[in-house]
Amino acid sequence: MSARSMLLWVAMGGMITTSNTAHADSTTWLDGCPHPAITTLLFSSLNLSFPGFDNVNAALKAGNQTAACNAVAQYYADASTASWLRKAAPRPGTSRAGGGVDAVLLNDTYDFYGEVGRVPRNADGGLDWLFTGPVNDDEFCYALNRHGVWLSFNQAWFQTGNAEYAAAFDKRVADWTTHNLPGPTRNTEKNTTWRTIEAGIRAGGSWPTSFFAFQNTDTFRASTRCAMIAGFAEHGRYLNAFGDAGNSNWRSMQYNGLGMVSLVFPELNHADEWYAHAETQILADMESGVYPDGVEDEETSMYHKVALINFDELLNDVTQSGRTPDPRMKSIVEKMFNYLAYTLDSDGVSPLNSDSDTVNNGGYIRDAASKFGRPDWAYIASSGVNGTVPDGPPSAMFPWAGQLVSRNGWEEGSQWSWFDVGPRGSSSHGHLDKLHLSVRIGTVRLLVDSGRFSYDGNLAHFRESYGAISAGHNVLLLDGKQQISTPAKAITALANDTWSISDEQDRARASITFEGIVGEATHTRSLVYQRGKFWVVVDRVITDHPRSVEGLWHAHPNCTVTVADAAHPAARVVDNETKIGIDVIPLTGQQQWAAATIFKGSSSPVLQGWYSPNYGSYTPSPTLSYTASIPTGSSTFAWVLVPTFGGVASAATGRITMSNDTHVVLDVIVGGQLTTYTIAL
Repeated sequence: MSARSMLLWVAMGGMITTSNTAHADSTTWLDGCPHPAITTLLFSSLNLSFPGFDNVNAALKAGNQTAACNAVAQYYADASTASWLRKAAPRPGTSRAGGGVDAVLLNDTYDFYGEVGRVPRNADGGLDWLFTGPVNDDEFCYALNRHGVWLSFNQAWFQTGNAEYAAAFDKRVADWTTHNLPGPTRNTEKNTTWRTIEAGIRAGGSWPTSFFAFQNTDTFRASTRCAMIAGFAEHGRYLNAFGDAGNSNWRSMQYNGLGMVSLVFPELNHADEWYAHAETQILADMESGVYPDGVEDEETSMYHKVALINFDELLNDVTQSGRTPDPRMKSIVEKMFNYLAYTLDSDGVSPLNSDSDTVNNGGYIRDAASKFGRPDWAYIASSGVNGTVPDGPPSAMFPWAGQLVSRNGWEEGSQWSWFDVGPRGSSSHGHLDKLHLSVRIGTVRLLVDSGRFSYDGNLAHFRESYGAISAGHNVLLLDGKQQISTPAKAITALANDTWSISDEQDRARASITFEGIVGEATHTRSLVYQRGKFWVVVDRVITDHPRSVEGLWHAHPNCTVTVADAAHPAARVVDNETKIGIDVIPLTGQQQWAAATIFKGSSSPVLQGWYSPNYGSYTPSPTLSYTASIPTGSSTFAWVLVPTFGGVASAATGRITMSNDTHVVLDVIVGGQLTTYTIAL
């Protein structure tokens, strides 16, 4: 899938092909001007000395504003600008595309993030563009105003040739511009059609793509085209003034939108100024908001991809327009693709970390591999079928982001884990999840992050009180308290002595403390992945007060979790379908867990045992809770996590044999083989 298609994915669109022909001969679409205020805005925004506006100027000189509007529309129908977005009209037809686009066409019913609602109409017949959907989620309103359905109308028109889809697009453009132009003169952040992020998404994707793709239909009226051109000018003005608002991924969308408007509408008065500003600012954001290891500093795979899509799309559009992009842009974009590639599991799925959804990026990386000439990415994205096997061990550490991805290979069924030893993330999309460990085997998700639930509406409290805090992750809690939220961003890479990757094993360690505890306490976790065999986890707590400690392991909802008994609280996590599993075995010899409890779908006294694979969705999911009381001083717990198959237990055991201020020594027996580890803390 192309970068353009991925950008449209952000706005809820579909893939679009490219070709170009002259406009149809009929002039029935030349219906004159939009609303008088919008018409005034149009002509004040156009550089009327631009080549090709002779007919426009003649009509204005004659006092014929209707003819001038028609001339503007005809100019854009016949122009060669944005050639990569223009395409021929389909053969006329009467069939329907079906699905969600018809629900919108026939019933004003939209589906955003699984929230399905019919958007009400105002007294004048227009849509209520501030409608927040069936569960009162502001994100429904924001998605509605990203205008992804305009792209769906375009896709349906090209699929069927049915002019009803083009007419529906025309009517909604006329409706939105009538009620929302001119844009605001100040930055608006909430309950609005003009958040900067929506303005950026529209200007960078849904608006230019649909405007140029619908040029060859008489159903797209001249008055609507002129209103949309005035709207482009307002988007340029607004994004030029307020494009620096928000976090890193917001700004990527905003400056991509500003750059796009300037590239495809050079006829607007300030187009050159806007392009210069967009290029300068997006490059500055790329250099400050993307770590040297290629990870976007919000520390979430999904918003990393959002930023990447926008950076890459602007890079493509600059090239398509005939300009030469700054070479630093391509270098950073390649690093960002590299991160996505090397964090995929063997099924092509990215980590579910912080505010992310479960997304398969295999196809996205396969396209990027071809574009950048990276056979190693092709190998990863195809599960070892195509391309060239990457050099060295298959694991990867991203030392600025503090993310260790461990695996035993690239082929289907390979083991995969994700270990967080880095900062929280530079925006509110970060979770309090340092030292979290996720484990997958092939397509089977075993130990998981709980997900992001919802930012607004009925599920918002699940995110605020569970998903975004430590309780929703595979970490320790002290006295029921959550981790501190700092640092948000790394100022240097991890020290070389805190991690290593060799042919046989991966190692990493880090520490965190807690918000609101009495006195002081620190949790250090050290991980060893014995490649292809098992994971060893050592947890040390140093405290100046006696405390309660809780160790959490969240299982995927498709798994059954059982605990042997209170005296020997080893647990089994087994996927119900494949019978692939992982045994969670506490080691003996030092501090012992007093009890192990399984929570699933619990709401009292606190939320526990829930899972959200995608925004707006949730389901009960089993969670192991190990509890103990620890004295003042140093307490050490250890675990071995052993993959199992066919529902057969591993019979693994282990014991801590020595512990001092800097190290532990432990014996692990798996498959009858004894391995002794000395692990730094």
